[in-house]
Amino acid sequence: KHELEKKNYQEVIGVIDENKPKPDKYALYPNGLKGIYEHIAKTTRYPNSAIENNIQGKVMVEFIVEKNGQVKEAKIIESVSPELDKEALRVILALEKFYPGFMNNQPVRVIYKQPINFKLN
Repeated sequence: KHELEKKNYQEVIGVIDENKPKPDKYALYPNGLKGIYEHIAKTTRYPNSAIENNIQGKVMVEFIVEKNGQVKEAKIIESVSPELDKEALRVILALEKFYPGFMNNQPVRVIYKQPINFKLN
């Protein structure tokens, strides 16, 4: 509990799967959604080949926050190019551990979708 307050963990709403009940509490991440966007901004390195070929766009990554809070099974659901897709996966898999989602006082897996925008100035 103290660790959650110290790092300002906040609930991040995940994807609602029509076939699955909604968790009582979604997974928590340091500074919530803002923290995820800060991580993406700080961690993303635009691939040189994409810069040289003027490749830009939005990559959509789907991933699971496991019962232990780890990010797993990241996959591309909207692709831009192989090099941008690879970088988006690297960034998502480098996310800090979440505090897991809960349902009926039990940790549960939660699915998330996260866009990563690659834009050249």
